[in-house]
Amino acid sequence: EVTDEMRCRLVEGSVVADVPESAHGFTIDAPDLEVIDLGTRFGLTANQFGGSHVMVFEGEVEVKRSGEEDAKLIEKGGTFLNGAKTMTTDQEITNQAAATITENADGWILVSSGFGAGKDTFVRRSHRQPAGSEPLMMVKETELALKNERRGIVTFDLSEIEQASIGSAEFILDVEPSGLGFSTLVPDSRFAVFAVTNDAADAWSESETNWENAPAMTDAQVNSGETRLVGEFEILRGSSASAQVRVSSPELTKFLREDANGLATLLVVRLTGEMETQGLVHSFATKEHPNAKAPTLRIRHAD
Repeated sequence: EVTDEMRCRLVEGSVVADVPESAHGFTIDAPDLEVIDLGTRFGLTANQFGGSHVMVFEGEVEVKRSGEEDAKLIEKGGTFLNGAKTMTTDQEITNQAAATITENADGWILVSSGFGAGKDTFVRRSHRQPAGSEPLMMVKETELALKNERRGIVTFDLSEIEQASIGSAEFILDVEPSGLGFSTLVPDSRFAVFAVTNDAADAWSESETNWENAPAMTDAQVNSGETRLVGEFEILRGSSASAQVRVSSPELTKFLREDANGLATLLVVRLTGEMETQGLVHSFATKEHPNAKAPTLRIRHAD
């Protein structure tokens, strides 16, 4: 939102500002801080969960947290993260995910990760803290900052579905802004969806799973002996942060039909790396998200 020629407000999302010397003092307000330009090029991200991130590409900026008088100077190459944790989850947030299986008039059955024993999370290479209660499932691939790599995990409860008669299926994810990184620093991005074929791996826990004990993963690699590729999708550079991706394939349908224990686990992995260390973290709504849809399977039985 443009306030005047020297000030604007970033409500949500990301912005890269290239400010000439003549506009010294140009200010961008975020929900939890303000960034004052000192003749520079910088990036700012903000999200609805209360974490803003500043990255200075050239020159320097001053950053003030909301309610504070003192500003912090950030120089070229520096970053400022408001708070020790970028994503925070309010325990009062209502889980909007469907807790029951629904069937549309056209015969499609919808099963969300919020139904029954369903669950969703992401794991980050450098973090041992489980993220099962987070509103976003974050995914990132990079060789430039390995500690920031992330993988998504989703399990669906199919106990009330006649799996043997599944004729077609679709995996649906709501794309949401992560507030981390900048889309201009990552190219068109390809993603892969892997089905976990080892039934024992379905027992992972949202409250305990991290990078070290994630199902069907060996360090940075998806364990090929416990998974199979069931689909791919692409998110274009600079595309709308709030969108939806859908994955369908004969391999996905076959996996769901043949699953033996009524729990189907999928891994979401980004295949595309990055050009800069501050490249975008892609993210998708989980069942804890306050208003977006949880990961969903859309299933139809064969005629």
